[in-house]
Amino acid sequence: MILNDRQIDKLARDGMIEPYVDHLVREEDGHKVISYGLSSF
Repeated sequence: MILNDRQIDKLARDGMIEPYVDHLVREEDGHKVISYGLSSF
């Protein structure tokens, strides 16, 4: 099953998804990483 960002956000707020990042992450500590988190939808 593929979920859109809104569905993922709701499941995370209901405690069904953990750990959870509610924004798109492309860098950590100044280093580029494989992006993760919700995209702009």
